[in-house]
Formats: sequence, structure tokens, C-alpha cells
Amino acid sequence: MIDTVTRAGRKEFQNQMQAKSWSNLPILNEWKRLYPAEDPVALHQRLWQTELVCPGGGKYVWNEEYQTMESTIYGCPAAPKAGAGAANPLDAIRFGSLGLTFENKGLRGRAVLERVPAGHD
Repeated sequence: MIDTVTRAGRKEFQNQMQAKSWSNLPILNEWKRLYPAEDPVALHQRLWQTELVCPGGGKYVWNEEYQTMESTIYGCPAAPKAGAGAANPLDAIRFGSLGLTFENKGLRGRAVLERVPAGHD
């Protein structure tokens, strides 16, 4: 069950990151159309003092085949790429102890999680 939920969460995260990445493409395509000799990302930063960043850590480049800007990580709507995978936060847990008790006319929950040391799998 945890695997199924984790996979669904990863897919949703992937879709959201792809949509955020693609949301920069219309203005970049417009800059490319208006100023074909200039780099659209650099032009946008020069005009608006804001760097358009791909949320997956990629760069925006021109796709000659589809005549559109695209992310090196997520591609573009005409040629989508899988993108960077989201890390599973449960992978960092080595051991967990969970418990519920009834105390003082209420419910008390307690969780103790042991994490995998950094740099270890």
C-alpha cells in the first residue's frame, strides 16, 4: 500500500513540476519570435531582472524540430520528458516505532523514527 501511495505521490509531484517548467515556455517563445538572434532566457532576465528557472534544475533551450523552447529536464508539451524523479521521503527512514494510547480523556500518539545516516543507503 505504501508503495502505491508513494508512486501516486511521485507522479503528481512530477506533473506539477512539469507544469511549472512549461509555464515559462510561452514568454520564452515570444521573446524568441520577437528577437530571434538573442537568447530568450538572457533577454527576459535583462528586461525583467528575473531569471526564469526550470524547477527540475535544467536549462531552457531551443528545440529546432518543434520550433519551441523546452526544458532540458521536462521537455515541452509537444515532446515531454520524464523529468527528474522525486525522492521518496520514506527511503530515509531505517526504523519506526509508532503507538497510540488513551490518556486524560484523550488520545495520545507517539512516533519515533530512526533515519538512515547521511551518505548511506
